[in-house]
Amino acid sequence: MIRDVNSRIGTYLVIKSLINIVLGLASYGIMLVHGVEFAGFWAILIGLFNYIPYFGGIIGVTLPSLLVLLGYGEIWQVIAFVLVMCIPQVALGNFIEPRLMGNSLNVSPFVILVSLVVWTSLWGIFGAILAVPIMAILVIILSEIDATRPIAVLLSRDGSLN
Repeated sequence: MIRDVNSRIGTYLVIKSLINIVLGLASYGIMLVHGVEFAGFWAILIGLFNYIPYFGGIIGVTLPSLLVLLGYGEIWQVIAFVLVMCIPQVALGNFIEPRLMGNSLNVSPFVILVSLVVWTSLWGIFGAILAVPIMAILVIILSEIDATRPIAVLLSRDGSLN
């Protein structure tokens, strides 16, 4: 059971880290083209915020967009910047990441949202980052115990336990 937990969480963290590096580099390039000050700093923040499921990407794009709003002053330029910044977020988050992750975690998106709220309220930003690994570990442990197997099935994405 410990090897399974270690393998799944390790796979998740490696893939998520690689995706966040690619996202940070893409965001850095976009911000350089648009002349955003401290593009490297913002790119690192975008990559780090992307560890937070669902909301991290929104926060990551919003912060440099506010700086662009202050710098450009023209709303159409800000809208264009936001749209271009969303392209790598959407491409990586909706197409590439799910394909690379595959069945490595098998946790329901609803369970991830609920755990994100719970762990963020308990531990703040660290809880938001750890919400997915904690739930994956919980599903794996619950699936190994016969009495708690039905709970693991309810928490899983597709009802099957690997």
